[in-house]
Amino acid sequence: MKVMDFIKKNKAVILITVVGLIVFSNTFRNDFVYDDKEFIVDNKAIRSLKNIPGYFVSAQYFSAKGEFYIYRPIVTLTFALDYKLWKMNPAGYHILNTLFHILAGVMVFFVLRLLIKKDLPALVGGLVFIAHPVQTEAVSWIAGRGNTICLFLCLLSFYYYIRYRDRLNVKQSGDYRLSVILYAVALLTKEMAICFPLIIIAYDYVMYPGNWSKLIYRKKWDFSLLKEYIPFFLLSAGYLVLRYAAIGRVSQQSYWGGGIVPTILTMSKVFVHYARLLVLPVNLCVDYDIPVSMTILEPFVIFSFLFAAGLLLLSFKAHRYSKLATFGIFWFIIALLPVSNIVPLQALIAERFLYMPSVGFCMLCAVIVSKSARFAKTEKAVYILVAVMVVLYSVLTVFRNADWRSDFTLWSKTLESRDKSFRALTSLGIHYSDKEEYDKAIRYYKESLEINPRFIITYNNLANTYQKLERYDDAIREYETAIRMNKNYYEAYANMGNAYKRMEKYDLAIANYRKSLSIKESYVDARFNLGVTYADTGRSDEALEIYKKVVEYDPGHAEAYNNMAVIYREKGLTDRAIKIFMTAVKKDPEYTDAHFNLAITYSINRIDEMIEWLRKTIELDGEFKEAHYNLGVAYEKKQMIEEAINEYNSEIDINPEYASSYKNAGILYYNSGKNEQAVKNWEKYLELCSDAVDGAVVAKEIKRLKSLKVE
Repeated sequence: MKVMDFIKKNKAVILITVVGLIVFSNTFRNDFVYDDKEFIVDNKAIRSLKNIPGYFVSAQYFSAKGEFYIYRPIVTLTFALDYKLWKMNPAGYHILNTLFHILAGVMVFFVLRLLIKKDLPALVGGLVFIAHPVQTEAVSWIAGRGNTICLFLCLLSFYYYIRYRDRLNVKQSGDYRLSVILYAVALLTKEMAICFPLIIIAYDYVMYPGNWSKLIYRKKWDFSLLKEYIPFFLLSAGYLVLRYAAIGRVSQQSYWGGGIVPTILTMSKVFVHYARLLVLPVNLCVDYDIPVSMTILEPFVIFSFLFAAGLLLLSFKAHRYSKLATFGIFWFIIALLPVSNIVPLQALIAERFLYMPSVGFCMLCAVIVSKSARFAKTEKAVYILVAVMVVLYSVLTVFRNADWRSDFTLWSKTLESRDKSFRALTSLGIHYSDKEEYDKAIRYYKESLEINPRFIITYNNLANTYQKLERYDDAIREYETAIRMNKNYYEAYANMGNAYKRMEKYDLAIANYRKSLSIKESYVDARFNLGVTYADTGRSDEALEIYKKVVEYDPGHAEAYNNMAVIYREKGLTDRAIKIFMTAVKKDPEYTDAHFNLAITYSINRIDEMIEWLRKTIELDGEFKEAHYNLGVAYEKKQMIEEAINEYNSEIDINPEYASSYKNAGILYYNSGKNEQAVKNWEKYLELCSDAVDGAVVAKEIKRLKSLKVE
């Protein structure tokens, strides 16, 4: 009975949850795609919860290269928790994305219920939100998680703000404090949250016009209303300072078209596209083609400004019929401000940017349903229409989720929508390069350059593929082409340094690394590879200084700590080496090389610790043949004969060509009285190492043991 009561009481929430699970359950089979590689797969900072403080202070922790100008520490924290639970199984990450999306959908329902005071229209809004196809980019793409968490927290903050405002007469300050706290947390999930203070101002203006009329028309100077916004704006200011301190800049790039005017003109067209996507979510694409507009006389620009003006006019006209309709339009417009390139972004348009603005559309849907309930003749028709719309949206979403199955399906589908998408062609080139299908990769890169010969990233990727094929001259030619187009292309200089390093032209490699660093001093990859080059050429002291600088810029760089420790070990500073190897392991608990090097360092005089760390190395990578061999040596020193033989045999299973394991195992078999096994191992040893210094001695012993068997 209690179960049925619970279901009856929470049927709307249950329905939204069920629809969300049904619609997005096919994402649980999806792989890591798009920028997931940078934010998750290659981001070693998420592999240890000890790195959590760094998520809040340095951009180096947000992605593998620290090259993204974003500040979302809580999202990075959720990826670290995911990694703790699922390692590199994408299903777990997708489940959490879906959970946050469902929570956001539930909050849409609760907020609308507070605003409309009716369950059914609020449910419609929640269902439209949860099933809308435009949400797929924010939900199906794991790295899009910031959208779902940010909106969930903003809606929860807004929910408590509404409760506070509705109950102002009874001085319910607890709701207000919760609203402020939740907004503070939301700011740390995605930059979109910065628009929230404007949303609550719009809410007060629309829903409580009397208070604002006193202020605007100076009938009464009462600033108590404004005081309530101060904590929100102070938090916003503090967040901007914190963000700047972490990433060192405000915008992601310069204005589109070289100035703010072309950017505004272009964004007017994007605004219309966004409205179309909400009403008619078909032909979804991860790479839309929106040409930059340079004149206001362009027909589409004129239409876009007229459309925006009409929408604003409609919002004010609608106020007398429905305050919520007006507020819904305000929500849509305000929530688009952070992605309107007022502060330039690296994207003009993206479906994920509609995740928060779509709530305004859901409000309008709820208003239509609520108003239709007054007319018996239209009510049933409206509900049928809404049901059909939700089902249709759900089907479209399920199919769109499938497009996000892998990089190949995503970019192939993009090419179906836009056969001239040079970004899709370049991304498919990266896909095939990662799969070591280099000829296909090169073909896609060249097709991309035929469409857009100015897309310098493609030259860089093409050159990287040539490097993998050891076509170094071709690689250098492509790097130089990219650099001619952009003399400050620091990545191309660094990658060209890698090519020269592989060609053993170390002076040229060092020169290119230094050129890269002269353009961007904080570029960790170039600095680290410069240190490796110094170490490889015997300049260990210079390498050591470089590695120290690397960890200043990226405190989580486990490889730099590892290489530093190797140099200290070579200098005979064993205790210092052990301490730094430990730091490397703490920074990346799954970094097998650091575990192994730590074990080898202990081998100097601490055999038990050596065994412990070799075991940990093998736990992380059972195919680490050197770890098996050295563990066999360690067991042999401890007179643990059976264990030593097992490790030598494990090494042989992994690498049947490793002669020393046959020799050492043969000795142990001989000492254990197992002459037949000793002979077999020694014969294999001589087969693999016919010119061994001790070959004659081993052959003589084999002959002796065989003669004993005959006798």
